[in-house]
Amino acid sequence: SHARRPPLSARPQAARAALNLASRRFELDADAFAVARGCGPALRAALLHLADRNKEALSADPLHSAAREPRPPLVERLAAIDAVLRGHDKRD
Repeated sequence: SHARRPPLSARPQAARAALNLASRRFELDADAFAVARGCGPALRAALLHLADRNKEALSADPLHSAAREPRPPLVERLAAIDAVLRGHDKRD
């Protein structure tokens, strides 16, 4: 018996979701790097400024965001920045 394969249309979506997951991890790593070098408050302020300027929603559907967005939602980035600032890095 053959293993059942997902339809061809599902494969690119799965690949995109996997790439987005890696990209999101790299984005959080870059944020942590900036915070570790003393740029946490400035990074936080810049993200909030850009979100306001771009009329970005402060919360996003986690499932949609994970599948479609290469960057973590703003609230996730802010929480991770705050955790690093407090010395409680959530990524580990």
